[in-house]
Amino acid sequence: MTQEINLGGERRAENIRPVNPFEYKPVEKRESPAARNALAETLQDESLSPRTALDLLIHFEDEINVERISSLPELSEVYGFDLNEIPEDRLLQLALTYSEANRTDDQKAAQELKSVFDRKLHEQLVESALDKIDILSKQLGQNLNDPETIKSSLRNILDRMGSLSKQIPISEPNNVDLWKKMYDSFKGLVDIKLTDARTSRIFSEIFQEYSNFIDDEFAMQAFHQFLAEDKGYDVEDAMQLTYGRTRVEIEEIKVQNRIQSVKEIKKLSAQDYLTVDDIIHLHRTNNKGITPQAFSRLRVNEMEHFGLRVGTMPDDLAEEMNLWEQRVNLVIQQSQDEAWTDIRYQIAVAQLHNQLLDIHPFLDRNGSTSLLFMELMMARRNYDPQKERERDFYKTVRKALSNNPVAIGLVAYEMGLISYVPGYYKGETTKGRHAEYRKAVVDLFKSRIKKKYKNPPE
Repeated sequence: MTQEINLGGERRAENIRPVNPFEYKPVEKRESPAARNALAETLQDESLSPRTALDLLIHFEDEINVERISSLPELSEVYGFDLNEIPEDRLLQLALTYSEANRTDDQKAAQELKSVFDRKLHEQLVESALDKIDILSKQLGQNLNDPETIKSSLRNILDRMGSLSKQIPISEPNNVDLWKKMYDSFKGLVDIKLTDARTSRIFSEIFQEYSNFIDDEFAMQAFHQFLAEDKGYDVEDAMQLTYGRTRVEIEEIKVQNRIQSVKEIKKLSAQDYLTVDDIIHLHRTNNKGITPQAFSRLRVNEMEHFGLRVGTMPDDLAEEMNLWEQRVNLVIQQSQDEAWTDIRYQIAVAQLHNQLLDIHPFLDRNGSTSLLFMELMMARRNYDPQKERERDFYKTVRKALSNNPVAIGLVAYEMGLISYVPGYYKGETTKGRHAEYRKAVVDLFKSRIKKKYKNPPE
């Protein structure tokens, strides 16, 4: 017979025969409340059109082939969780949409059901993976006697977190709560590290193995939270809290970084020329474990403020650094060809140091990196950088520049500009953009005034 039907507001004639919703069931039926509950949950999904919901209802069977869904490959590796560990009622919902998507001849219905299946599978795997991480973390906290068991458990948990993080990018607003839950789980591990002195070293060792993941995900989140809560621009504190490190551990890391940086300075000083990548490498070596690895790159989108000055704008930065690199290599070449005196060379190095500091290419640790550059340049003139970490900036400057009063005065003058004179680096790329840079300086002052005064003057 022909009948007018209405599906989602669409009216059209179709040939329809009376259908018994249960005619496709096996002759030997068994009651399955769980399966019917799964059907009810699926039918409530707002993304299903009325037509697809009707098709699903008509062809529903109590006997759902769960084995087909539970054997889907590679999900354990992708999410760090096995489908077979999902609760039965959730698995039935997934199996229902999966089976119907593969059974129906209606392409639109199949596409809708496939979309529902993918979303529900993702949501369930994330939820189950987070629950599993919590379970493993609690088990770890209750079993801190065997070092090898601790290492194995920590690696297992961090592997799962790393796998899961790829499936829930924090850039998507819907994932914020999920990320918070995973971050809270990680902080639970840090709490164990801080409260159990016996295992602190083991935790530090395993955390270091996973530093790429921890830096990129958790440390950066902690840093952005610092900024959002106006706790000050201190990435070192964010890193310390993220890893649960003591001040003693931080100092040990800095000592080792200094030793490694000196090795790199000596290696780089033997090269004919220097590149921007060499400076980036020095920054990364000197700040390993102190700042997130993402900080050891040239700024891409971020403006940088220091003292009363603003760094080179991000869209000018790569070009300005390339020009600075050319000047560095010109000094190297001319000093050799023209047999410059040490005094002349030291003055040129001081100027290049100031330019690098004023450009401010990194998100953090520009001062220490500029000082490393100075030591690197002077190592080409037989300066021997000490392996011990020196806390006194000017003591290192004086030693590197052989107490040259003019060169030291240039560095001191730069420090004065940073502290007392608003401004920016006037390089090649700033030509024609001075109004933009002046506005950036004014905006810096406005933000500083707002922080200082509750009711700032107009």
